[in-house]
Amino acid sequence: MKLRRKELRISQEKLGHMVDVSYQQVQKYEKGTNQLNSEMLQKIAQALEVPLSFFFENAGRKPGSKSKGVPDRVKEESPAYQILEDLSPRERELIEYFREIEDEKFKACFLSLIKLASKRTI
Repeated sequence: MKLRRKELRISQEKLGHMVDVSYQQVQKYEKGTNQLNSEMLQKIAQALEVPLSFFFENAGRKPGSKSKGVPDRVKEESPAYQILEDLSPRERELIEYFREIEDEKFKACFLSLIKLASKRTI
């Protein structure tokens, strides 16, 4: 929850306002001091623009996988978000703008341009 909130550059206070709790309560949710009920988890997922399954480790497992029968657990950290924390401000900005592009053909063209630019030598 904290990593996604930071990725979106949302303060604890703003997230609290979005889901009708205090920033102290958001702090307690993030630290694991207080548990979330399903209704609050749904509100937070909506506020952070992620599916509810985002918060669970085994949500994407295939039926019959080794973890069959193991209950879903709340994720502590996502490796993808650990990588995002290491990005420069320009890299983050590039990702943010890229995500706003709706036209898939334009996204593909943009990626081709970036690939060409990265291979350019001076």
